[in-house]
Amino acid sequence: MTAMLSPVPHEILDAAIEFFNSREASAKIRRINCQGGKRQMEPQQLVGEWLDNRDGEGDKINVYRSGGEWVLESWSEDGCHSRDKMLVTETEQGLKLEDRGGNLFGEYFLLQDGKLSVCNAQGCMLLERA
Repeated sequence: MTAMLSPVPHEILDAAIEFFNSREASAKIRRINCQGGKRQMEPQQLVGEWLDNRDGEGDKINVYRSGGEWVLESWSEDGCHSRDKMLVTETEQGLKLEDRGGNLFGEYFLLQDGKLSVCNAQGCMLLERA
């Protein structure tokens, strides 16, 4: 006997695709996948602190240089935390910081003159200083 799957209404699929393509989605998924708790970190140089309000939650983003590597940390108000090593490329627009593990949404960060923007195929959005 074979089970038949019910078709998913196109409204649900359209909403899922719209959410997936939104700027807010990556921040929400990052929060869902976060690992809670603070941990002791190796010595590092703080490059800057910014606020990521794309999803209305007010995540704090810290960028560090640590042992020759660039690290981007994200802290949400509910305590979720992510810490990613970044691949850095010098461009005409500034330093392009990309998650070494890849980014499902094609996002990257652009650091220029102490200003941090989050960018994707649709453009860049400047983040405010924390």
